[in-house]
Amino acid sequence: TWVDVSRNSGEVQLLCDPMPCPPSPPGWSTPSYCTSCEASAVLEDRGTNVALEACQAGCEGNSQCAYINYAESSDSHCVLYAKCDDPITRTEAQCGGPHGWWTTYKLTRGAVVV
Repeated sequence: TWVDVSRNSGEVQLLCDPMPCPPSPPGWSTPSYCTSCEASAVLEDRGTNVALEACQAGCEGNSQCAYINYAESSDSHCVLYAKCDDPITRTEAQCGGPHGWWTTYKLTRGAVVV
């Protein structure tokens, strides 16, 4: 339960009942097909034959992780990244369709509201 404890100043603050507030659940961006973060430093290569949900959970469990590359249609390869500053993209024709090559997902970390 969220309780609005706004002040007349227009600033909004929310408190939860019971305290402390649970963190908001992490979320994932829509997939960016035929896109790779490989120009950025690898945070962790989790290998092949990794389910997408396990790849995402691995990122969620690493406080430095913000992106994953996932090879959906080939070997289910999972790579974690802290940054994806200069993503590499290919056309669908170059990567064998929308699920070919790498698919990149961005993690949106939940926030604690106090």
